Amino acid sequence: MNLSQLMRPCGVLAASAALLAACAQSPQATAPTALPAATLAPSVVPVSMNAPATAQPAPTVPQPTTAAPVPTSVVTTVPTATVVAPPFSRTLQLADARLQGNDVQAVQQQLLSLGYVRVGTADGIFGPNTAAAVKAFQSMSKLDIDGIVGPKTWERLFNTDAAALRADVIVEAQHGWLLGGVQEGQWLDAVAAAGGVRGGASYKLFGGGYHPIGSAVGGEAITEEEPCVDLTRVPLQFQVSDSLAPIGVTGSWNVLPRTPVELAVNTPAAQQAVETLLRENGITQPDVRVKRALRIDLEGDGTDELVVAATRYANAADAPTPDTAAGDYSLVAIVRSNTDGVSITPVVAEYYPQPKDFVAPNQHDLLGVLDLNGDGHMEIVLSEFYYEGASTNVYEVDGEQVTQVLGAGCGV
Repeated sequence: MNLSQLMRPCGVLAASAALLAACAQSPQATAPTALPAATLAPSVVPVSMNAPATAQPAPTVPQPTTAAPVPTSVVTTVPTATVVAPPFSRTLQLADARLQGNDVQAVQQQLLSLGYVRVGTADGIFGPNTAAAVKAFQSMSKLDIDGIVGPKTWERLFNTDAAALRADVIVEAQHGWLLGGVQEGQWLDAVAAAGGVRGGASYKLFGGGYHPIGSAVGGEAITEEEPCVDLTRVPLQFQVSDSLAPIGVTGSWNVLPRTPVELAVNTPAAQQAVETLLRENGITQPDVRVKRALRIDLEGDGTDELVVAATRYANAADAPTPDTAAGDYSLVAIVRSNTDGVSITPVVAEYYPQPKDFVAPNQHDLLGVLDLNGDGHMEIVLSEFYYEGASTNVYEVDGEQVTQVLGAGCGV
């Protein structure tokens, strides 16, 4: 029996995913971190599917409504004036004794005018934020990425063509989180992609993880104060509400080259794949709770995969508590048919065979699949959160290799 038989549409799941508040009020913050994909080895298991699946109600098509305003607590906005450069006189770089001067301030002002809001304030002091913004500009400009302003970086920064540098950007529209971007097919992190943000740009919106739901107009990139110190936002104005966080993309390519099929949560292939992973990771009496299952040809090779998300936190109603009970878990995995049966490749996973105190577990929810860099392959988009923070992350799939390529969030 092949995977297409195992994953016959048994109904349509009305999908839902919890979204945590954007930021917890705490003086220090880092985005929650998912388990590294390198630690998650694929499994192979013969699967037998006999149990019938129960049809689920069809999802409600999002209706126009007034979107809640994106929070606008701002440290830095992007000025539009172009800076007149002084002649290059010295190399600028991060040092224990911070370099200061008009040339440093000119570099900072020019970076800000080009959208690199990570600089913060143009105070004339070459600190870590300025070095990070320089690296982002160098990445966008295809220069050596070292954070040092030498003659080449100086000339490129103040060249009249610098403002013409462009990247397509990707935003989680519910919170306005800048996830990152793409330039000529290459991924850019959020710091580099901020230089490609242009106020008034049009964004294609996708809700429910894959439904086209219209368009939005984006603002300038802005940065947050604590606790979201590394977070860049792009406020989007749109009139569509969706139960799952919409994704906004400025790219002109087909973001949805293939449409996923939503399967029932009791689809046998999904249930058995989750049970297999749980047993392999020490949960001997698995409580299988599939939250979402999508059938989709991820790589455009004519073969469908199943992407399944499952979570069980016994002590949690909406979001995980700091403690876990025996048998708790949260995972997202890819299920493929092969000659040996079915292979299972985790995207992210956490397993708790025994109860643990204050481990701050993450819940991993499947938002959907989209082609976010125009290469014809579909990336997996996840909402990942724990009791004091949340993030939205993008994972690239290349066979059994899964890599996180974009992401943004806030937490303590």
